[in-house]
Amino acid sequence: MDSGEMVLLKLYAIERGYLNYLPQSIPAVLNVDQMLREIFNSRTTIPIDGHRCLLKSEIQNGLRRKVIKELGKTCIVCNEYHEKGINVHHIKPKSRSWGNPFGLTVLCDRCHKMIRCGIDKTDQVVKDVCTKITNPESNIYDPPYDLQYPEPTLVKVPKSCLYHL
Repeated sequence: MDSGEMVLLKLYAIERGYLNYLPQSIPAVLNVDQMLREIFNSRTTIPIDGHRCLLKSEIQNGLRRKVIKELGKTCIVCNEYHEKGINVHHIKPKSRSWGNPFGLTVLCDRCHKMIRCGIDKTDQVVKDVCTKITNPESNIYDPPYDLQYPEPTLVKVPKSCLYHL
């Protein structure tokens, strides 16, 4: 299994909930909370009940631009540069919301689709590899980043597409 395949498998395993941490080998923007604060400070917000609110689409577009600026337009799986068709992938296990990501990374359309729709490995193969990835005694051990993931920072305003910090 080459390094691109291994990255794809790890991202797929996280998406499916088989791997519950972000391995250090995956390039990702980790300080999403700081990016969110910068977005809220640089935009005209809507005041609601004492909160500065933004539309979900404004937040997502702001994050996308910042992540691509930081990581570039090269897919972390296939290692190909894409002027167009680059996605910002929100790394998260099933149990987390979009407001509480493990991190954000860049993927081309093809690799992003494989993570979302499936790879050519059975669930048992993916689980077996995850067991090795999480075992410090294994030759493919990939430890987690040394950080604590905060609780969600974004709060949805009821019956709207607005969020506040």
